[in-house]
Amino acid sequence: MKKINKEMSLEKVLSEFDKFGGMFANLGFEGLSAEEILKKTGKDMSLETLLKIKSVNVAEFVKNLNEKLNEQELSEDGETYSGKLDFFAYMVCPLRKKFKEVLNQVLANSDEKFNYFVPGECTGVVKSEKFWLMDDINEFPDFFAAMGIGDYLEKPFLEKFIGKGYFSSLNQNKAEEKFRQIDFVDDEYTMYGATPYVMVLDKRKFATLPSIEKWEDLLKECYTSNIILSGHENEIPYLLPLYIFKDKGQEGVKKLAKNVKAIFHPSKIAKVAVGQSEETAAIYILPWFFAENCRSKDNLEIFWPKDGAIISPLYCLIKKEAKQRLAVFVEALTGGEFGKFAANNCYPFMNKLVKNKNEVRLKWLGWDYVKNQDMGLLKETVVKIFESAWGKK
Repeated sequence: MKKINKEMSLEKVLSEFDKFGGMFANLGFEGLSAEEILKKTGKDMSLETLLKIKSVNVAEFVKNLNEKLNEQELSEDGETYSGKLDFFAYMVCPLRKKFKEVLNQVLANSDEKFNYFVPGECTGVVKSEKFWLMDDINEFPDFFAAMGIGDYLEKPFLEKFIGKGYFSSLNQNKAEEKFRQIDFVDDEYTMYGATPYVMVLDKRKFATLPSIEKWEDLLKECYTSNIILSGHENEIPYLLPLYIFKDKGQEGVKKLAKNVKAIFHPSKIAKVAVGQSEETAAIYILPWFFAENCRSKDNLEIFWPKDGAIISPLYCLIKKEAKQRLAVFVEALTGGEFGKFAANNCYPFMNKLVKNKNEVRLKWLGWDYVKNQDMGLLKETVVKIFESAWGKK
């Protein structure tokens, strides 16, 4: 079995790029091929050197690479697919392994054979899979799971397949309390979980700053250059600007941009926030999963705004006629075993059998808002507004 170590050159590591390219996207190389990455880094740079430059835990990253390499070798024996799919699921990286375990358990108790696929990329991006470009609903997977505000919530997909009677949401009448408090119910989309974005506050900085309560407080002048957003460096994340735009319009996005000091990868935030360098800020916005890395630091506090953590949805679409036939996949994706694991690992879950943590409060754009906008265009718009104001600081 192949094994990667930290001393390997990037040229050698990236020879397996097709198997874990998504993990390098998280290092700031999103959309780049192996050759393009090597042009930026040099062929002889070691994996360890790159990870230290990116402020990423070396041992953990190498471990994950080897797990991914192992997964890929195992999947070569029948896990790839061809033809029409019964089930396809993009999965956030921290939950993927557990989901596969649960899925395998429920399928072991079924006598039926299914054509299904759960891609291994941590980013949930499989460039060869562009289901949103399909024109025939009969070619689209019967049960499909995705995440984020991406192609499957944008206008081209909605105009072809949503509102046509193809899909029917799963039972959401008995949802967990945290989800009942937001507009999470839709006739077609089922939000089975969420990726919440919270604030991490540096208590040292707040000795001279007013307290913060809601997301709109981020627009106050007192926080100028005192906010750091999580994302890929040199790439403006659209999630928070989307929420601000909905509530406060264009001027709100401009005010936010003027208060943002920098954009760091979540792993870098965990390292920078505990120090006293000029890179620090009073407020860091990042996914709850990553924010937990800051919990043990004396100067840092994880803060849930009173109006709730903004969320990136985990959702699915299932065709009306497929619900009963694909019940085993529904159980795997929305059932209690996977749900409890997700909730315990900072991904709140909709199933009422799951007890989400007490501090969880959620804020969602709303399905009506998402479905009545051209979300692709709106994301581009808010990023341009932000970028223009940020560049004029």
